[in-house]
Amino acid sequence: MSAFTIDIGCGAGDYAIKASGIVGDSGTVYALDQWNETISKLNEKINSLNIKNINAITADITSLLPVNDNSFDVCLIVMVLHGIDLSLYGETLFSEINRILKPNGRIAIIEIKKEEMSFGPPMYIRLSPAEIENEIIKYRFKKISYKDLKYTYMLQFEAY
Repeated sequence: MSAFTIDIGCGAGDYAIKASGIVGDSGTVYALDQWNETISKLNEKINSLNIKNINAITADITSLLPVNDNSFDVCLIVMVLHGIDLSLYGETLFSEINRILKPNGRIAIIEIKKEEMSFGPPMYIRLSPAEIENEIIKYRFKKISYKDLKYTYMLQFEAY
């Protein structure tokens, strides 16, 4: 069975590259980022590594996503949500993720903890797990897990 993953706000593409190995030759990973330069560098990296199952695309994740409905088994969002004003863009983002996920598709979100640390984004933009959950459940997602990752945490949700 083939698996399809999308990495939204992929940055340098480290998670997309890891996912490409997990889905293997029968799967595909889409890596989306808003910056052309970032996607160009990622394309250079995947070409140098001879990776054939990643499609890197420049896209604004706060608007309609340039992919088909019900296309993905898994959506990754790693260290991205704290940089988005969810009061303005949460509805579009999470509705779009729900649109592109297959029934019972999953979303995995990793964010930095909302705790004082000597690194990371300013405290006022960090999001607690409860803040993310309270936002995302409005868009037909149910929480299935929480994992403490020391300085960060991972939440998983399932679309319904």
